Amino acid sequence: MINENSRKVYYEVFSADETKSVSLYNKSEKSPLSLEKKFLIDFTLGEYKLFTQNGIDTSVVTAMLESNLNVEEELKNSSADANKEKERLIKLFKDARLDFDKEGNILKDRKIIGSFKRKTDDNGVNYLYEIYNIDQNLNHNIVGVWHSLKSNVGFNGKTYPTVNNQLLFINDKVYEIAGSNSSKNMQLSMDDLAIMITAYAFENGLIK
Repeated sequence: MINENSRKVYYEVFSADETKSVSLYNKSEKSPLSLEKKFLIDFTLGEYKLFTQNGIDTSVVTAMLESNLNVEEELKNSSADANKEKERLIKLFKDARLDFDKEGNILKDRKIIGSFKRKTDDNGVNYLYEIYNIDQNLNHNIVGVWHSLKSNVGFNGKTYPTVNNQLLFINDKVYEIAGSNSSKNMQLSMDDLAIMITAYAFENGLIK
């Protein structure tokens, strides 16, 4: 299963008679882009090693059911917090009198203080958002990037093994923002993801 707000992958496990169930992550160190491959790798290399050289280890199913884990409920609570944070950021954007123009510039009180770009990633499926400030020489300098999903991301002198619905800033801060907030085919002022990224950048003093 994928939680739509956090885009975190978790698994639901049921007993044969469906009288008992648990939900758990079982993450492995590898993070392939394919969900099918992720399932196989997680249950081969993760905490619960269901798939072995000798076949399926049924004792692992018992161990999972006896764990009584319920990450689904945790994610629901996390989603409620995420919605509150979204409301806060949209309010911050409005209260600070921020806006976008048709060229993708970020405005404050009608003055250009930065710019915004939305792009499709190299594979043509995933996408990214970039935010820039403007220095005294009117140069546009990248201050943050958000990826829907990408492996081995190099940014600001660091390498991130996997960036999944995360915003990276040049001050090394990282924020999780669900891709479900994106309206990438609409104008920027109607794209909640762009608004939230801009609000975070403004709050961090990266655009002024």
